[in-house]
Order: sequence, then structure tokens, then C-alpha cells
Amino acid sequence: MNLLIWFQVFLILFQRDFYKNFTSYCDKIIDDNPNSIFWARTPSPGSIIFALRVVKRKKDLIHHICGDAKETWRDNKYKGIFKIVAFLFSKIVIAQQKKIISNKQTINLTSGSKLFNFSKKYSPKTHQFLDVISNGINQNEIQIKNTFVFTFIGRIVDDKGIFELVDAFNEVLQNNRLKCNLHIIGDGPDFNKLKNFISQKEIKSEIKLFGIKNHDQISNLLRVSSCVVIPSKTNEGFPRVIFEAWAHLVPVIISNIG
Repeated sequence: MNLLIWFQVFLILFQRDFYKNFTSYCDKIIDDNPNSIFWARTPSPGSIIFALRVVKRKKDLIHHICGDAKETWRDNKYKGIFKIVAFLFSKIVIAQQKKIISNKQTINLTSGSKLFNFSKKYSPKTHQFLDVISNGINQNEIQIKNTFVFTFIGRIVDDKGIFELVDAFNEVLQNNRLKCNLHIIGDGPDFNKLKNFISQKEIKSEIKLFGIKNHDQISNLLRVSSCVVIPSKTNEGFPRVIFEAWAHLVPVIISNIG
């Protein structure tokens, strides 16, 4: 999460009576549903607070750990005092997650091996969670492609390695006679920066920015893909796009992250 967003969260949390009102709201939800199993998706601050209220009331909880707060502070986007703040905040988040994980009435679902190993240390009730939404294709639907198409699907942000991907694609075209295209699907805070970055490359005509696409449109783009590339630089769980690519019989190239 961007540090500016975290600061905004801090400002909200420390508003007068905010925490009291928020926990009262959480308690009301829990009390109004006495026989329910509750779900919390951490490490977002609101979800951590809600999960802790469920634990305090000794209710059953499904705890989905979808992000690694432990290493976030190491990101190069944090400098100086901001890195110290990010480090301290990550320690607080991890401490609260451990309380939730180790609760006897909590079942922990994790994405990826790193989060699984972290949770397993504190609770045997830890399982891998695979979140898949894809119709996929069968063998007979494979299209013969005259052009090798690399595809990126995700948030357009530096952490995802998108700029390195463009440079790598540039090198592939310079050193091979393959006819290649790079399809980039998604949007994010660095979209305009990426657009300008590509405009300075000689290979700009071979790169296409699609922006945000719905599920069916992504499926159609995967059908013409030769491989999906996930060049993330910071820890990932198990991105859904891997399963979506596999469901379309498309191989995946990934960085050794998470």
C-alpha cells in the first residue's frame, strides 16, 4: 500500500472517537449475527481490527492472509524517515496478525508458500487458498499464432516490474528475429509514466496498452497470448492471473517472489 494511503489511514484512526465508534460498529455486526462464521482479509487495518473483535468474542473466523506486511518496508519507494515509519508499522501489523492466526477458532487461508509458512508457524489450521475465476478453454480451441505475444495483466505500478518488462521486451526484439508483441492489460498510478516510457522506445509500435478490461475481454486476450509474464519485484502471494493463464493453456513466466 502507498505510504500516503497509510498516513491517511492513521489520520482517520486517530480522529476523536473513531476507534471507539468503529469497534462498536464491528461488535454490532458480530452480535447481530450470533451463529455466523466471520471472514476477515488482512493485512488491511480495518480487517485486522474487525478480526481482533471476532477473536475477543470467541467466534469462528476465516482469516484470509492476502498480503505480506513483513517485507513491505524494504521497498525502494520508502526513503529515510518514511522507511522507519513503514518498518514500525509493519511490526505492529505482524504482531496483530499473529494474534489472529494463533486463535483456536481461526482457520487461516493463505496465498502462496511464503504466507503459508508464516502462518503455519503459529497455527496448524493453515491452508493454501486458491482464488480462481476463469472459464478457460479446451485443447481444440488453441489458436496458431504467427506473432509471439507476451502478456502482462495487473496493476500498472513500479512494484510489478512493468518498466523492467518493457526493457526486457526491447532486448528480445533487438537480439532475435522473432515477430513479437507485448500486451499490457490494467491500470494504476504509474500508467501515464509507463505510457511516456514506452513512447521513448523504438519498439513502441509492438507494445499495446489495453487499460482495464472485464473478465470476458481478458479471456479473449489470453486466447491470443503466447505467454503471460509476472515480473513483480516485491512479494506476491499466488496471483489469480497465473490460474487464469493456465486455464487458457498459456504458460507463465514469473519472478522468484513469494
